[in-house]
Amino acid sequence: MNLLATACLLAASTTVGAGPVSIDPDAKIQPDLIRALEGSGDTARVRAIVSLQAEQPPGLDRAAAIAAAQDRVLGAFTAENNGLGLAVLTRYRTLFGFSAELNRGQVTALARRGDVSYIEEMPVHEKVWPESQPLTDVDLAQMAG
Repeated sequence: MNLLATACLLAASTTVGAGPVSIDPDAKIQPDLIRALEGSGDTARVRAIVSLQAEQPPGLDRAAAIAAAQDRVLGAFTAENNGLGLAVLTRYRTLFGFSAELNRGQVTALARRGDVSYIEEMPVHEKVWPESQPLTDVDLAQMAG
């Protein structure tokens, strides 16, 4: 019985380490973002938030670690695309990520990167109707200047 268990364990360990692990880039893209890109042409752009996989190295503060992770991804993307960078909207200072206007090809290229964890459509917040301002005392704040 021990010989059979050992043989199974050996076969499983050689199979697991046999090749590189592939990650489906679509698994990193929010379904709503995929739907938004499906009906558009190749040049249409969407506003997206790109979350990065990064850790804070010892001796480096959080803001510096975030900036380094952003620089690494943005620099590599530019280098891999003949100097064409991304239309970055915001480089976050407290979160590992950034926002950008992306086309379908850029979303796919970013999703293939190992240091990108997720890409999602940037939410759009609608302006609140003036009738709701008294409920939140915004009208008092506006009158106070």
